[in-house]
Amino acid sequence: MICTNCYHIGEPKTTMRGSFSTELLLWVLFFWLWFIPGIIYTIWRYTTNTKACPECGKSGMMIPEDSRRAKEILGEYGLQK
Repeated sequence: MICTNCYHIGEPKTTMRGSFSTELLLWVLFFWLWFIPGIIYTIWRYTTNTKACPECGKSGMMIPEDSRRAKEILGEYGLQK
């Protein structure tokens, strides 16, 4: 896989959307209000995993090396697999 943002060649990493600090804040602030906001946010974070570039961290930018765009990038910048 190759990143179309930073041209890193390698396997993508799995990342979770959202932030841990927001999740913690929702759990703490709404502790006495039936936990509903914290539960909803936690479920959303754990079910929306995405693949991201391990170098720049952008998600949705990794493409297969055998695609047309990847071949253009490899040729244009003289990158090695």
